Amino acid sequence: MQTLSIGQVAAAPLTEGKAIKKLSDGAGLFLQIDARSKAWRFRYKFADKDALLSLGVYPAVSLAQARAKAAECRVKLERGENPSAARHAARAQEATAAEKTFGIVALEYNDTRTSAAPKTQQRCDLMFRHSKKLHGRRFDQIEFLEMLSMCELRARNGNRETADRLGVYFSQVYRYARAKGYYKGADPIPREGFGKSITVLVGERPEEEHEPGLTDPRAVGGLMRVLDGNEWVGMLTPTVSNALQIMARTVVRAGELRSAEWPDIDLTGKRHEGNPTWAIPRAKMKMREQTRVNYHIVPLSRQAVEILKAQQALTGHGKFVFPGERTDARPLSDGTLSAALIRLGYRGQHVPHGFRTTFATLARDTLKAESELVERQLAHKVGNEVAGAYDRSQRLEERRALMQAYSDLLDKLRDG
Repeated sequence: MQTLSIGQVAAAPLTEGKAIKKLSDGAGLFLQIDARSKAWRFRYKFADKDALLSLGVYPAVSLAQARAKAAECRVKLERGENPSAARHAARAQEATAAEKTFGIVALEYNDTRTSAAPKTQQRCDLMFRHSKKLHGRRFDQIEFLEMLSMCELRARNGNRETADRLGVYFSQVYRYARAKGYYKGADPIPREGFGKSITVLVGERPEEEHEPGLTDPRAVGGLMRVLDGNEWVGMLTPTVSNALQIMARTVVRAGELRSAEWPDIDLTGKRHEGNPTWAIPRAKMKMREQTRVNYHIVPLSRQAVEILKAQQALTGHGKFVFPGERTDARPLSDGTLSAALIRLGYRGQHVPHGFRTTFATLARDTLKAESELVERQLAHKVGNEVAGAYDRSQRLEERRALMQAYSDLLDKLRDG
């Protein structure tokens, strides 16, 4: 008998800390809820052994879809088939052992991690997305230096933690491929990943990587309704929700936001004639080797100040503005914001970096802002090297007006 309703699933709040809650729908299907997500699981017995199968994450997989998947599993069990083995076999049909691509094997490897902690499963899913350039390639077609370059790209973009994890993930998938007979060569990467081999050269500008971001005004308005709307309360922690809203209204880089400390934030305007600002130290900036300006000053709109005051009530006692969920001593992990946007239904449409794309497009097209002003707000290099070294004005007053106009535009689109 099916016991869950659509309303119950939607209204069920995420748990706090390490707590895990399970809502049964009957006949083996249940919704597993932790502090990060709501995930469908199917519990069954095969050959007198208990087994658990992941059916997807809500709301990407609805209650009806989860029930349909569970029903398919029960049919397989009635035929004497193991649903987990059947899923692996279906994926294996996409390629022979000799033609197994990295993407197919990585998915298969991730399926073996369904019994691991939810956070481990989420990290595997995130690393799978970060390895998308390799998904269509056979293992013998992938070069060591190519994988190293992908990790270095993450490091240059301020995500060293993700860079290290991606190297470890490459190693895990390769070792799994060898164990299954899909790959006969030697393991190209140590178990601990690339380690100190990941380097960032002074003055090196990273290769641009496409990061999806919404640019249609109506779609942006919908995103802001999701971020600001009460209907999403419970799906995100207050800190993650506030972090996403501040990204939208300051367009700083994800690494700069994650590393923000309260002394960097001036909500009273004491440092700039009564105007609230966020001073990002050069050491935390992506372009730190290409500028002699000690701080990138980010003007804070009225709306951004209100959000930060709310956040200060939560974390003002600690070091980081947006601390991690387990300890105040560390900032949010670099996968948390991406995972939050996926949970809200924006997989493949909008990522944290996409807020910068949104701003660059709307500021130019809708607000008719000068391109140089937009580039300065994004902390991009403007002009020649000499000019960049000595121009310390940063056009702060003009950028202040731009960011207030942009924050007002976001409100208008949200309410439209």
